[in-house]
Amino acid sequence: MRKLILVFLILFAGGAAMAQAYPNPDFNNEVYAYRKDSNRLSRLEKQSSEMNTKAGFGGFSSSSTEYNIDGGRAAVRFSGIDKYSFVFWNGSTGGSTVSGSRGDSMMRASGVDPNMLSQVGMNGPSQFTLYKMNASGNKRSIVLAKSGGFAFSKKSSSGSEKYSTSIRKIREGYFEMVVDKPLPKGEYAFVIMAMGMASMNGGAVLFCFGVD
Repeated sequence: MRKLILVFLILFAGGAAMAQAYPNPDFNNEVYAYRKDSNRLSRLEKQSSEMNTKAGFGGFSSSSTEYNIDGGRAAVRFSGIDKYSFVFWNGSTGGSTVSGSRGDSMMRASGVDPNMLSQVGMNGPSQFTLYKMNASGNKRSIVLAKSGGFAFSKKSSSGSEKYSTSIRKIREGYFEMVVDKPLPKGEYAFVIMAMGMASMNGGAVLFCFGVD
């Protein structure tokens, strides 16, 4: 019995130490890149966008629904991306939520209320989708859906490539997201859909980064 208790205490202490090893982000309700070997967080480029539908001319060319942002390359870039995971902190400190300067002002401006997300149990990383972005000229885009080619064609195709993540809880309100397969070179964004008034235009907040 004593041995079992000792093993439990060792495992509990090890788990607590691991949780404390992860630093808190400067801002809650944002996605950060985390490098384990240096225990360092990197804030991602944050953008907002509205859903845009591009209709083909006369119905004889393809149409698409997408998010677009300015800039052909993300300002935040990583090499050796396999050394990184991503973390998200919803502001919870064990039953309470941090507000004020640590809150996400752009998320609020885009119609995503972190407090509302908390009330409906949606302020976790499962609400984010990781996309590979299309970069062309001075624009980056995420194609949500593409269809057509002919006026009476119902043919459709999937849009930009999605990458799944495995999620684990580090501590209350703090989660780690590990991308399930290697990310090739290119532009990427974690996307969360807006709520409230901004959702009427399909608004979203994008946390962008590049892989070199």
